Amino acid sequence: MDNSKVDQLLEDDFVGFWPRLLIALIDGVILIGPIYLLNRWATFLMNTWHSEIPIIIPWLVYIVYYVYLVSRFGGTPGRLLLRTRIINAKGNYPTIIQALLRYGFYIINSLFVVISTFTSHGTDQITALNFLMTCVFIIDGLFIIFMVRNQALHDKMAGTYVVYKSGLEYAEAVHERS
Repeated sequence: MDNSKVDQLLEDDFVGFWPRLLIALIDGVILIGPIYLLNRWATFLMNTWHSEIPIIIPWLVYIVYYVYLVSRFGGTPGRLLLRTRIINAKGNYPTIIQALLRYGFYIINSLFVVISTFTSHGTDQITALNFLMTCVFIIDGLFIIFMVRNQALHDKMAGTYVVYKSGLEYAEAVHERS
C-alpha cells in the first residue's frame, strides 16, 4: 500500500493544536485515578522492599499502555472519544516501533524524572536536562501550529499523523474505489 490514503486527506482532516490539547486533558482526567493508585502501590513496594526499583513500575506500565493503545486502536481514550486517530504514512495505525518513537520524548523526560527521584533533589545535570526537555516539548507544540498537516516533531520522527476519523474513513473509501 502506498501513501494514497494520507494523500486523499484534506487539510482540515489533520488535527490541530487545540483539539490535541483537549485530548491530552481528557486523557489526564481519565488516567489520574489509576496513575495515583499505581504510584501509591509502587511507593508501598519501595517502603516494603527497601528498594527504589518499584518506582519504575508505573513508568513501564504507562509506556506499555500508551504503545499498545496507539498501535492497536490508533489512540488513547481521549483521542478515541474525540474521534481522532494516529496513523502512519500508509494510513494504518502505527507499528509498535512507530508508537515508541512517537512517545520517545515522554519516555526520555520521564526517565529523567525517575533518575532525579534516586538522586538527592536532582543534580544540576538532571535539572538542565529537564529544562532542555521542556524546551523540546514547547518546540514540539509549535510544530503542530506551523507545520504542514499539523505534524508535531514527534510525529515527524515516527512518520505519523493525527487525523479525524471521518476524514480517514473518507480517504479509505476513495482508496478502495481506485
